[in-house]
Amino acid sequence: MKGLSILRFVQIVFCFPIIILFATSKMNGIEQIIFIALFTLYTVVYEVIFLTLAKRKRTTKSSSS
Repeated sequence: MKGLSILRFVQIVFCFPIIILFATSKMNGIEQIIFIALFTLYTVVYEVIFLTLAKRKRTTKSSSS
């Protein structure tokens, strides 16, 4: 599980800014703001769902043991 959290950290800190940089390089100001806001919202929602499912899976494993 620790390896997964390190991987998620690297992905969020290093990969997402590069994706945003390349995706918004040809956009004007308002398009950049909208894209970054939607991308950030998507990332936050994805992480919340991911963490909720991981927590539920851990709870289920510990109660079934």
